[in-house]
Amino acid sequence: MAKATCKKRQGTRQEAIPRGRAFMGMVSRKRIAEALKKERPGKPQIIRNVCLLRKDGMGIRPAARKVGQKYSTVRGWLLRMMNADLRRIVDKKRGRKRQKMDTDACRASKRWLDNPPARYGFAGGTWQLGMVTAMVEGKIHIECKPRTLRRMLKKMEISYVKARPVPANSATPEEQLEFMNNASKTIKSLKAQGHAILCGDEAGVLRWNSGGYGWRRTGGDDTTKITYSKQSVKLFGALSEDGFYIRPTDELNSEAFIGYMKDLQGIYHKFAIILDNAVYHKSGKVDKFIESTGGGIVPVFLPPHTPQLNPIEVQWRVLKRLLAGRYFETVDDLRDAIVKIIRDEMKPVKVMDYMA
Repeated sequence: MAKATCKKRQGTRQEAIPRGRAFMGMVSRKRIAEALKKERPGKPQIIRNVCLLRKDGMGIRPAARKVGQKYSTVRGWLLRMMNADLRRIVDKKRGRKRQKMDTDACRASKRWLDNPPARYGFAGGTWQLGMVTAMVEGKIHIECKPRTLRRMLKKMEISYVKARPVPANSATPEEQLEFMNNASKTIKSLKAQGHAILCGDEAGVLRWNSGGYGWRRTGGDDTTKITYSKQSVKLFGALSEDGFYIRPTDELNSEAFIGYMKDLQGIYHKFAIILDNAVYHKSGKVDKFIESTGGGIVPVFLPPHTPQLNPIEVQWRVLKRLLAGRYFETVDDLRDAIVKIIRDEMKPVKVMDYMA
């Protein structure tokens, strides 16, 4: 019967571990003894005891027999202690020290997230958890687990949401603030003269809903064929503090817009209307019509590409949400449904502070 023997590998050499004062030369025996007193019973206390024995000059095998452990285990402990961060090993307790985000750190994080990531050297896009982690570790020197960081962001009322793209030629925040300040003064003056304040815009609602939700066989193929169609209902809309008015139209042009303004004149004798910079809002025909009203209609144009300053955009989203998932045989059915929803189901959203 052959006997299995363990042969030492040729060419391998174990790392030498000094003994006596040379072992953990940066740490005195007194510090190791003090750390041993503070350590709770168990493996950490045994490791500290082994280090103390080695500091006294005892060999590895005798130390292993004294603490009741294997030679390889004790040797591994001594190597790790010798090569590790000695201050962490001796001065701190077992386990990872829990780090907390204090108030100043949270405020700093919130201030970062108010700016684009590119300002801090990232490639661009929107803030991701890895970017926030890198900022916290690099600027505040605090290591947080992803779960802890998510909890902190939630407490600061910061959510992971889909970003809304903004055109590159959109008005700057300073220009938007200047517009709101000037528009607020203009609106206040017009209100004193008896003008109603309206928010105008146009929208299109497709007959075919190509959303991702629909009835399909459980466990089946998650793809679905969609018939794309440009059949839609075009709408002129105006939002005020007391109502929401629409007019379906076949075309979005100057003549149709003038017709809608005449309809609003039948409801409001004098009004100011917030508008975007669509071509047919500023055409020569529209300018002549507005001049003919003798100041009865006052347009207030938004800065370039700033739909977020017009609350009617929220009203359109509410309307499309109420229409989502519904099937319409014809465009006329869709038009009737829109009129019914606006008349019976939908309430006008609040206007913004600078208009109130």
